Amino acid sequence: MITAFRGPFFGRAFAKARVGRGARRPFFLAPLAALALTGPSVAALAAQSTPGPQPAPAQAAVAPDEPSPDVLRRGVLAAEDARDASPAGLAPIMAAAKSKDSDVRRVAVRALGRFERAELAQTIAPMLLDSSSSVRAEAANALAQTAMAGGDLATIRDLLFDRVANDSHPLVRGAVAESIGRLPYKTVDDVRAAERLIVGIMQPAQAPSGAARRVPRGTPDEKIKFASPGTLLSALRGLEALARQTAKIAPLEPATLTLVAELSGAWRSAVARAEGFPTPEAVLANYGSMLTQKGSAFAASMMRDVESGGQAEGDHILGAMLSAARRHSIAAPVLEIAATHLEAYAARRVREAPDKAAGK
Repeated sequence: MITAFRGPFFGRAFAKARVGRGARRPFFLAPLAALALTGPSVAALAAQSTPGPQPAPAQAAVAPDEPSPDVLRRGVLAAEDARDASPAGLAPIMAAAKSKDSDVRRVAVRALGRFERAELAQTIAPMLLDSSSSVRAEAANALAQTAMAGGDLATIRDLLFDRVANDSHPLVRGAVAESIGRLPYKTVDDVRAAERLIVGIMQPAQAPSGAARRVPRGTPDEKIKFASPGTLLSALRGLEALARQTAKIAPLEPATLTLVAELSGAWRSAVARAEGFPTPEAVLANYGSMLTQKGSAFAASMMRDVESGGQAEGDHILGAMLSAARRHSIAAPVLEIAATHLEAYAARRVREAPDKAAGK
């Protein structure tokens, strides 16, 4: 129960819209999948928030005899492993959350999120205003985890939405976009609002200084202004999570699908052209239609390999393309996500191989 967590939120009204849900697997991400405790109330936190980009307040003073960062980190890891959510069990984490060391605070808020307990949201929320961008980013992730555990979805959503408006740091904006995509929405309006926020982070109309860039010249979308590479990657992961978990509520808007398709098509064409093997547009259109059309019976062969638990040729195909893109300084964020997913899949497959051989 987080009754104190409810209440007026930052004096800001947020637009809502709803999305209908579609097929079991979000069709536009099919190729990508293959290629591929107590704390201040929200009202108190709200009193510290003002519109526009702003530095977070300085960390509260701590005792001069604070243990060393290594000691605090070990205490956090031990408490996290013990999974004791009592005040005594959480004490080492709470102490670390007040540390002067920003990395210790980051580890602490990450641990709080991993407990996946709704009542910890009040403790995590103020850390969205930490002086360290890495702590704020981790707080966004942790807050989303409390929502997945039954936390106050409306308040948590609004807290994250507020960070989009008031935090200009690329790392934080990316983490917020990914966290927004992971929230357990129940209505079409909530899904649509989340979708639009993530797209807004991907393609800011007036990006804060240093938070946006142009795609390198020579790519088909060189005139489209996107967020920084790290922010864009996180935002795409947020869109993927949103599409996967809300498939029974509504599909993403056509404009969103078009944006992702343009982003994907840009690097595809640019890499092939830079390597001296330009792919005819008709060929790209044909394969794109087969793999992304809603209800299509076709799927990329690597997707079938992954879904069956088999070996995928991620490094041979995607790795080679990613190397070529980097060699020619071509932005390929969708390719990076796909390659990263397949690297993680391959590592997990190797790690789990002994258990499968033993019949576990």
